[in-house]
Amino acid sequence: MIGKLPFHRRITVRLIAFFGLLVLLGSLAGAYTSIRLAKHEFFHVMERQFDSTFRLAENSLDIVGQMGRAWAIHFADDPGLLNRLQQANHDLLAQEIERKRASAQCDTLVVLDRRGRIIHHSAFPEKDGESLMAWQIVRQAVNERKSSYAIVEESGNFIVYGSGIAGNNSGAYVMLAGFRISDELVDRLSRDTSIGLTFVRRTAVMASSFSTPQAKLSDSPVAYLDYQLLYNNPTQTREVQISGQSYYASVRQLQLLDPSMDGSLLLTYPTSELDAIVERLQRGYLWLYAVGMLLFALAIWRISSRMMNPLRQLAERVNRLSKGDMTLIRISRSDEIGVIASSFNDLLGELTISKQKVEQHAHELEAQVEQRTAELRIANEDLSKLAAHDTLTGLPNRKLFNDRLSQTFALAHRSGSSMALMFIDLDRFKWVNDTFGHAAGDELLKKVANRIPSCLREGDTIARLGGDEFTVILTQPGSRADIEQVADRILNSLATPFDLPGAPNTEISGSIGIAVYPEHGESAAQLLLHADHAMYDAKNSGRAMYRFWQPQES
Repeated sequence: MIGKLPFHRRITVRLIAFFGLLVLLGSLAGAYTSIRLAKHEFFHVMERQFDSTFRLAENSLDIVGQMGRAWAIHFADDPGLLNRLQQANHDLLAQEIERKRASAQCDTLVVLDRRGRIIHHSAFPEKDGESLMAWQIVRQAVNERKSSYAIVEESGNFIVYGSGIAGNNSGAYVMLAGFRISDELVDRLSRDTSIGLTFVRRTAVMASSFSTPQAKLSDSPVAYLDYQLLYNNPTQTREVQISGQSYYASVRQLQLLDPSMDGSLLLTYPTSELDAIVERLQRGYLWLYAVGMLLFALAIWRISSRMMNPLRQLAERVNRLSKGDMTLIRISRSDEIGVIASSFNDLLGELTISKQKVEQHAHELEAQVEQRTAELRIANEDLSKLAAHDTLTGLPNRKLFNDRLSQTFALAHRSGSSMALMFIDLDRFKWVNDTFGHAAGDELLKKVANRIPSCLREGDTIARLGGDEFTVILTQPGSRADIEQVADRILNSLATPFDLPGAPNTEISGSIGIAVYPEHGESAAQLLLHADHAMYDAKNSGRAMYRFWQPQES
């Protein structure tokens, strides 16, 4: 059928077929390359998500372990608990342990004797009398008197236990405080990611966030051979089948696991998202090919028609010449080539003008983007300051205070130096508020916030916790006399009358409680609690004074 078409049409059809094949091959190559790159990038993104999710899970479990150890240490020398232990009344001891467990909101509390045998187990009382010396965390506590934390498997559960050892004057007892790794805990760990987390011991599931039609997984959802391959290659990621669906899976060994145990963390991610990306790419390239081919065919048809028109005219001239027409054939620059050149030059001029307009518009957009970025940066800085500082006084708030207290305590603990914490409460602040109004009370807080920093040294921190409560962190305070000098300066500063709206020469005072590390506490929380107690001792002793924490205050 093509042979019956005129010559210039046959050329047009062949050009469309040839270039259509090139477009098809180019589209297929582009689709193949894009899909390969998408799969490669998706795989690497997924591996990075596995790594970050695993680190997040380990950091979270480490925090849980530290919390368990802190509670275990706290209860180890608890006078009430030690008194029950010395009374040897198991029922009273069980009641006291249950109260302590409820106050700590932990899942289990275990008391061991000096040989590592269970005196009482709050979660599994039937284990009373059994030995836990198989656990390294218990051996360290019993033999080395070392407090630590680890993950252990107990009665079909992974539990994060922290240990604490009773003081020498209280008898040799070991306290274990544990938090169970439950499905709910795993769900909280994975709530900000689509990675599925499953804690596995051998092939038994301890806890999981993996969604299945069943209420709870009992065995690993991955085939045994695939699981062993993943377990033996912790950095490897494989595609596995789970309940008829494809998942990327990786198995990581738990670093916090007690050496007497074995277990791992199975991370899974559905491949359906990658399949959806591949499907969208395929559809996109199909539409791109269809539209491109249509436009290409129209363009070739039009271009070939105009390009072949001089040839068609030449053929007509040759035909007339064969019939005796001797008219010379002359080709001047006013033919289609000249018109195309003129049109191209006109088009080029229009494109140049359009390009200049686009570049000018682009510069204007860049300037607007830079201005908006600067405004957003300033706004973010203001928000960050508001989040960490008290809006009334401009002092660090409770959040920033807790951060600096933790940093100062960690530095003092690591370097073996000391630090001091002052808890300041304004005397007669309520009287000022009730007598002269809240505006006067707010102005008083601002003036106090301006006076106290002048009494401190460079590097010390003052914060407002709320109401009329202020705290001061002294880094490397030196001797007790140096701390007393700072406290005296603060008291003298507060004793100077304040000029308040409607209340000139208003006199107030302050009560200061002081706790010093390491004499008055082994943790930042203890220092804060003891400084608070010392402050109340100062108030009860007549106010306008400071008091160091004494153990009998507890």
